[in-house]
Amino acid sequence: MNNMQQTIAVVAASVQGTSHRPKGVPCQDAHYFQRLGDGILIGAVADGAGSAKLSEIGSKLASELSVRAMKLKISALGLNFESEAEWSLFAMDVLETTLEFLKEQAEVLQIPVDYLSSTLILVVASKNFVATAHIGDGAVVLKDTAGNISTISKPQNGEYANATTFITSADALSTVQFSLWKGEVCNLALFTDGLQRLALQHLTHAPFEPFFSMLFQFFALITDEAKAVSELERFLGSPQITSRTDDDLTLFLVTL
Repeated sequence: MNNMQQTIAVVAASVQGTSHRPKGVPCQDAHYFQRLGDGILIGAVADGAGSAKLSEIGSKLASELSVRAMKLKISALGLNFESEAEWSLFAMDVLETTLEFLKEQAEVLQIPVDYLSSTLILVVASKNFVATAHIGDGAVVLKDTAGNISTISKPQNGEYANATTFITSADALSTVQFSLWKGEVCNLALFTDGLQRLALQHLTHAPFEPFFSMLFQFFALITDEAKAVSELERFLGSPQITSRTDDDLTLFLVTL
């Protein structure tokens, strides 16, 4: 869709980190989304493990497969959850399906599934709720119609500060963070860990509100989706961002 004057507007980009360029390492981040006809958005972001040989493929597969699996489940059952506990059961089935798909793809490619390791943040959103299922680092930030900006799904680190969990990890499905936020939603942001230091306070993971206010306001003014994506890519590649992080970057912005 080229025109952003619609119920749900999405501007998302994944860009190669500056540390990857000299080494010829591809962008290992990915994102994917689908809008459903009844005002529902399904979206995902994924960050491939730097140590995984085909993580750029793994992140692409994880984001696309999880969104497609969620769409199929919603089509079959509707939005059949009212509480966070019900959502966790609903989403866990999708994550299990996604992991099975990844294992099948690894068999087709004749590689260990760990070659496809990536984090995953899966979101289902409408004007009245946001539901998340989250494996690994990255985060989800929400702005409600009262102007409050909050982190509704925080980075998840492993045993060590710089470690994280991937969907292919042995214990991945036992570490999933689920959240169900209900209320009037205005904006949403999903992002991978490359932006965490710029977007979140270190200890509390509370959002830096000026950062998100500026982004939400700026992209609300752009009416052409292709132009908005180009502007977002330019922003992520600007010195004000790359001077503070050299990692791959994914930022997924939603206006509801």
